[in-house]
Amino acid sequence: MKRKHAIIEPEREAHVVSPSRNAKEAARVMSQLGARKFQKDEYDGAYSHYMDAYQTLRNEYGDGNIDTSIAAFHTGKCLHCLGRQQAALHFYELFAKSVLENEERLTEANILNLQSIAWAFYRCRSFRNANSFYQAALISAIKVLGENHEVSAKILNQCGNLHFECGHFDVALRCYKKGLSIEQEIYPDRATNHPDVLVTMHNIAHSLEKNGDLGKAFKFLQKTIESFQKGSTDTASSRYRKIVADIYLSKARVLSKLGRPTPALEACSQSLEVLRKEFGNDNTHVAATLNEMGIIHANKGDSQLALQKFEESLSIRKKLNDPSKNVSTVLFNIARIHVQNGDNDKAQECFEDLIQHGGS
Repeated sequence: MKRKHAIIEPEREAHVVSPSRNAKEAARVMSQLGARKFQKDEYDGAYSHYMDAYQTLRNEYGDGNIDTSIAAFHTGKCLHCLGRQQAALHFYELFAKSVLENEERLTEANILNLQSIAWAFYRCRSFRNANSFYQAALISAIKVLGENHEVSAKILNQCGNLHFECGHFDVALRCYKKGLSIEQEIYPDRATNHPDVLVTMHNIAHSLEKNGDLGKAFKFLQKTIESFQKGSTDTASSRYRKIVADIYLSKARVLSKLGRPTPALEACSQSLEVLRKEFGNDNTHVAATLNEMGIIHANKGDSQLALQKFEESLSIRKKLNDPSKNVSTVLFNIARIHVQNGDNDKAQECFEDLIQHGGS
């Protein structure tokens, strides 16, 4: 059990670290020790060192000092990793107040720190806090670095992801489109096939799909595929190949919704080919694509082919032995096929297995 630390508010300190003649140097050593602990995922120890650094600097220079603010930022990171979001927010706000009120402190590094705070809240689905810090980071990035800057584009895309998760697909679409225009400006030689560009184009298509604009989504996905097929790119990049596989799978999903199962299955096969070359057969992405193929076959009424794909997917997921691999999803799909085929005994076996894997 990790030891819990008291949160020391500025007006109510549990103890006072005596100022030294060289407080900055003492705090630097404490921060280095904190960084080493943090890199080892020893967040309790990291928090203790960063908190000591913060108190030392604050007692010597006050909260408005930039070094104090950076120590507050790192203290907040440790608290966030310890699952103490509200306490982390206090220190994050100290950092943000310090840099946002002094334009000289709006360096690229500090803007990226604001972005990382937003990302930390996004990951734990604290969307209101995430949005506040994203907006602060975006306004600062455009003001200091310029609109056509890589950092501005990345923040815009992350804002798009946030609004997408909240179901605000129109807002997400605007963020992605603005991010895309910046990326195509800053990557002129690879305006159609840079990995960042492909991810953004994929995000635009996904937003169109979620908005019900299936025809537009399909055309955009087709345009994306044609773009990277025409241009030269680093196809040896693992990230690139995963993006391409995802685009093919999205195309398959949209085609299926448009009532075109045969080309949808072809797109799934293209996705599988890329994934198997990159990851081998025993991989969660391969399993997900096989499950998607099973759904398409089932919708066509090809229960045997559907069952075959579902069972292939299930075999991979069980082999991976990871509770996050959605075994229950595939078991449910298999059970539905058995029910449709009138094989109630096999369906019952699947439902019992599903319950063991956390299904209902």
